[in-house]
Amino acid sequence: MENICEIYRNLRNISKFYDWQNQCLNDEHLISGKNMILSMATGAGKTLVAEIVMLRELINRRRSCILVVPYVAIAQEKVYSLSLFEDKFNICIEEYAASKGRLPPIKRRKGESVYVATIEKSKLVN
Repeated sequence: MENICEIYRNLRNISKFYDWQNQCLNDEHLISGKNMILSMATGAGKTLVAEIVMLRELINRRRSCILVVPYVAIAQEKVYSLSLFEDKFNICIEEYAASKGRLPPIKRRKGESVYVATIEKSKLVN
């Protein structure tokens, strides 16, 4: 299978990752499933690293993921932007914000899911 980082880069039309992003994405601890804390300025590219790590978990370990965001508008934006990967990786992107989302979540036959949820709804999705 084509490298997840390369697929992400190509589908998002990103010419190249920052050096620190490559360093994080190739960190043996992160690849092995351990946790990492990223603390950087707004707009530095932390979300890109988080999304690729999330996709790795979905594809390599067959685990569904919850992406928690603070606002409904951001949840809608993330659902739209992550939908690029649904067909490529055979995953389902679901929104849990405002009145959207079925509780408890439906177990999909399609494969694993990314639940994009606001803080309030994330407490109900598990």
